[in-house]
Amino acid sequence: MEEVVLIRKVSTNLPEIVDMVMPTVLLVIIMIASHFLYFAPIPWPLIRWAAALVLCIIFIVRAHIQNRWLEGVVWCGCHLPTLILKSTFCNLNKDDIKKICLVYDSFLSEFPLCYGYWRKYADHKTRLCTVDKVVEIFERAVQSATYSVGVWVDYCTFSMSVFEDSSDIRRLFQRGISFVGKDYMCHTLWDKYIEFELSQQQWSSLTHIYTKALRFPTKKLRHYYNCFKKLVAFWEEEIKCQSISATEKLQKEPVLESKEPICFRDDEISCIIKDLLDPSAGFARSKALQKYLSVGEWFYKEARHQLDDQICHFEANIHRSYFHVRPLDSSQLENWHNYLDFVEMHGDFDWAVKLYEGCLIPCANYLEFWMHYVEFMESKGGREITNNALDRSTLIFLKRVPVVHLFKSRFKEQIGDVCGA
Repeated sequence: MEEVVLIRKVSTNLPEIVDMVMPTVLLVIIMIASHFLYFAPIPWPLIRWAAALVLCIIFIVRAHIQNRWLEGVVWCGCHLPTLILKSTFCNLNKDDIKKICLVYDSFLSEFPLCYGYWRKYADHKTRLCTVDKVVEIFERAVQSATYSVGVWVDYCTFSMSVFEDSSDIRRLFQRGISFVGKDYMCHTLWDKYIEFELSQQQWSSLTHIYTKALRFPTKKLRHYYNCFKKLVAFWEEEIKCQSISATEKLQKEPVLESKEPICFRDDEISCIIKDLLDPSAGFARSKALQKYLSVGEWFYKEARHQLDDQICHFEANIHRSYFHVRPLDSSQLENWHNYLDFVEMHGDFDWAVKLYEGCLIPCANYLEFWMHYVEFMESKGGREITNNALDRSTLIFLKRVPVVHLFKSRFKEQIGDVCGA
């Protein structure tokens, strides 16, 4: 009952919606009038001619307002959700947490990818509730928009201000990086992570962070490479100062001269960093620094090659990476198709999953991308990911589109899941 009352209040606060909907109402009236004037049996010739003239005028006016009507439909479709939310809050007590929760829960159940409203919801909870309640909202946000960089940045920023245990904050950063660390625009999260570790003076964590940040082609790749070089120079100076004899001083050796890939497993990199940070390691510390430099140089070279030759072209043509009900133009959709085709051919399954998930934020309302995602994941053996994508498309984003339900039933039937079909 409360929800009905809240929505009814919206009607008194939407002059902009009324202004845009009026052409639609007028068009309907004109169409009805045109129908009756055309088919009504009028016996008098003069009135018949007058009716014909009025009919012509009506059709001219209708054609004239057609563009205005289409603009009104598009405008309402794009802005109605946020206008409803804003107008509803005009009639709410700012401290009535129960009704605030009702409004946000209703809105975000329909539009779970609107990460800005998760942040606003969390702000209300921060003001009126305990920290645990705010954490619950952020956990719901990362469950609903797991591959949204903005959600993780907001969550981690909040944790830096309220969590007492630094290890909890670090685990949250690492959790976020595991989902969005390959996103081209993930530098905002990396920057926050680096800022946090600098504030804690955790040089070991920073040493790990830079090697991870250099692995993937991101917008600030060169910046992270420059920071990596500064860190290497810092360690080099420290090692030289601690050297006992000239033979223990770091002698730079050429790196990346070999045409063979320099491959280090994560556990090997951890051992290298462990030796690098051990003041008692002696000459082994110098060798560890050489290996650390080689690792970073190789990662940067590979990521830079992808960035310059391939990724930049696709990323430059992405004009909207966030969710909005406003439709994307055909060039945007074609760019996403080409980008996904490229990553599929690249052979990196994890990268493909993350790019598809990133694509399905701005393209959540397009059935074709959900279908391609399901088919690709199934071809690679990702049945769990496939089922998750089918559930999200049919239960949340495209639940009112009959075709997606038919697609799910047909797919379930093909894989032998009779109950699911």
